[in-house]
Amino acid sequence: MANYDLYKNIDPGSITSATSSLRQKITTNQTKLQSFDASLTDSMWKATCKATLKEAFGKIDGEVYPEILAALDNLDNAAGLVQQYNDAKEAALTYKGYIKNATEDTPESDLNSWRLNLEAKEKIMEDCEQKINALK
Repeated sequence: MANYDLYKNIDPGSITSATSSLRQKITTNQTKLQSFDASLTDSMWKATCKATLKEAFGKIDGEVYPEILAALDNLDNAAGLVQQYNDAKEAALTYKGYIKNATEDTPESDLNSWRLNLEAKEKIMEDCEQKINALK
């Protein structure tokens, strides 16, 4: 049975908006870093200092920024999964309502259809929960 109490008060749109903004800042900082790196002249720096700075810039650009961008990708994936979960939950609650409010005059075919749809939506909810929990 799917858990209906997950991801309350989480706005996937806010998450993706924030990650987009952070990506833009990373891109801007990458450009600034590359520009500053290119501006280092031998007349300005001792060779060992320049090499140390270039190594640090290389680590930031090659390790730190990609790690941050990968984390932002995970957040976007989580936001998409939360949206899928919420959409499936809303539909599941609708089918639960149909089943609860069914009368003896409700055709068995309708009840079976609602049960199957409810089961499918709960499966989506469970899958989303597992995928979110697996993100690192």
